[in-house]
Amino acid sequence: MWVVRVSWVVLAALAAGGAGVARAEAPPEAEITRDLSLKAIQKQRWFEAGGDWFRLLAVVDTGSLPKGVTVTADGKHVIVTNFGHHDGRNVYRYDPATLEITARAKFPGNAVEVLPSVDGELVYVSNFYHQQLLGLDPATLEIKRAYGTGKVPKHFALSPDGRRAYVSNWESASVSVVDLRTNLLIKNVKTDYQPRGVAITHDGKKIYVANTGAHTWSVIDAATLTATTRKSCKFPRHAGTTPAGLIIISCLGTHLLHVIDPATDEVVRKVSVGHGPKTMDFTRDGRFLFTADYRGDTMSIVDLASWRSWIVPLPVTRGSGVAVSPDGRRIYVTGWDSDNMAVFEHLLPGDTPGPLPSFSAEGIADLKKLVRPPQREPKPYEVRLAEAKARSAKRRKAAREAQKADRQATGHR
Repeated sequence: MWVVRVSWVVLAALAAGGAGVARAEAPPEAEITRDLSLKAIQKQRWFEAGGDWFRLLAVVDTGSLPKGVTVTADGKHVIVTNFGHHDGRNVYRYDPATLEITARAKFPGNAVEVLPSVDGELVYVSNFYHQQLLGLDPATLEIKRAYGTGKVPKHFALSPDGRRAYVSNWESASVSVVDLRTNLLIKNVKTDYQPRGVAITHDGKKIYVANTGAHTWSVIDAATLTATTRKSCKFPRHAGTTPAGLIIISCLGTHLLHVIDPATDEVVRKVSVGHGPKTMDFTRDGRFLFTADYRGDTMSIVDLASWRSWIVPLPVTRGSGVAVSPDGRRIYVTGWDSDNMAVFEHLLPGDTPGPLPSFSAEGIADLKKLVRPPQREPKPYEVRLAEAKARSAKRRKAAREAQKADRQATGHR
């Protein structure tokens, strides 16, 4: 038996939800599908998972290689990072009611992951090639803060009080501990090879890091800023903290999620989902977990009371980022290879199924004609890095030449 000691955190999580949970009104039978096929999903039929009802609302265009997605704490903005755009169109902001792009960010570098600040005043974005964590104004997407990190920052987690950010540095094999109020880099904590996903316990005392290239995960003590490392699954990718306090690590090289009890730092459960789970998010009430399954072109829905999962085909290719709106009524999944984002509706207790909303924003796909493009063979990381550095060097050279021409024109050396 591989399940080990189970703490009160796990028992509370298992007791949460389930019996006695109120449900939304069921849709008309003619609008329901019992077949979780891509064809049925694109027909926008309701499907059931965990006793709740879901359906696809729309697919909307993004920028190139959309990686991360988040929803601001007030629910007014959906923010998507476009990793494939270098030095411009890095981040898009959408109106969740219309799915129109309402703002675009432009800054040197490549945007990777995105999270709102604890107080909702900023949206933080990791800047892949410029060794930064940026704080953007959600109202304008202008840069308000810039924090130094290690090499190639990826994912990050925020302390519960909003004072610190823990940023994984893919190339430095470390996690940067950043003081968000003083703009100081407190320490780079060594982890293992290619750290990626980061999660933090609700009390802020422990930080969990998925070391993708090393097939391990590390635990950082927030008080001493020292790390211990354990063996993990094949290519651990993302890490998250459930509302009940459990740590979840997605295993990109498999179809599994590993559930960790932070009281013992032991894996207490393995949950089967779609192939290649990448990113995850949770409903705030702790009932559901959603994963973007990169290799399977699916979204998995996990009932956190029963740990049963439903695998939903996506009309986008290589699901990358996933986010749940604060009220739990919308789920957003980005398609890395298809340069778009799927939007799902979730009926909450007391909700009545209504007609499909009409979206008139530019870039809304015609689902009757939409064909999911095949998965692209990704360029090796070293090639992408070299290409990006070459583009940056070319732009810097052009800027120096322009400055030199200006000085000559004005008579200054």
